[in-house]
Amino acid sequence: MTPIKTYLADYLVGKRFHFKCDCAMKIDVVGTVESWSMYQGEIIWDVFTDKGKYVRIGSNHPNMNIEEL
Repeated sequence: MTPIKTYLADYLVGKRFHFKCDCAMKIDVVGTVESWSMYQGEIIWDVFTDKGKYVRIGSNHPNMNIEEL
């Protein structure tokens, strides 16, 4: 059996998404998830954006929305 956080983190790798969050740390990023890591129980995805930058996005954003493209 695979832990649920590992399964979810692995599912996003290699796929292209639009991440959007309107919380205190606003996020509006489109890109491909390259890899992930775990930090203090939070999944951190490494996203290569369509603008050619790497962004780290954590799973603990309370209002995070995601759309697979």
